Amino acid sequence: PQSHFATELRMIRKDGTTAWVQRNAILVPGAHGSDDLIIGQFQDVTARKAAEAELAHLIATDPLTGLFNRQAFVDAVERHRGAEPAGSVGIVFVDLDGFKRVNDRCGHSGGDAVLIQVAQRIGQIVGEQDSVYRIGGDEFVVLSTTTEAHVADLADRLRDSLTGTYEARGVAVGLSASVGWTWGPVDDIEALLRNADAHMYTHKARRRGESAGAR
Repeated sequence: PQSHFATELRMIRKDGTTAWVQRNAILVPGAHGSDDLIIGQFQDVTARKAAEAELAHLIATDPLTGLFNRQAFVDAVERHRGAEPAGSVGIVFVDLDGFKRVNDRCGHSGGDAVLIQVAQRIGQIVGEQDSVYRIGGDEFVVLSTTTEAHVADLADRLRDSLTGTYEARGVAVGLSASVGWTWGPVDDIEALLRNADAHMYTHKARRRGESAGAR
């Protein structure tokens, strides 16, 4: 019987670029006492590996903002849970107040322009130790594995940074951000999301109460 072996090797060219090579080998046992024979083949699979990497990037990325998407968030939580089952994580939940009015006034292209600016502002606040996700519409999530104090401070800074003026198709629009956060065991991510969402809506209700009282 023949045995087949296949491996992929990452190689560095002289110019510093990366090449991927697939190595295939078949072991053919010798017959009638003759020596075994190995048949080898090397194939450049650099283009295929690049296409696979691009596909993986597209699957995990929000096409509008360039941030990670909801599926990437789920995958990140699962990876952390697998690495540290008893660990804790922090979640910051961001929602834009009055964003629907931007779409109604400036169209979806204007709304998209605002979402891109929001993503840029979040990126300026969030450090490399945390990761940012757009999980739908005008909702964003930051995942952190640092400390509870860091997550609380991050929520405050995001609230201040995201509340302000944006440009939508040449029209200046003012938006405020409702931000909630939570910190807890990674084994129940749905509960963490609910807690962060509830905290965010508490903040949203408080802002509405303050606005009504100021009239």
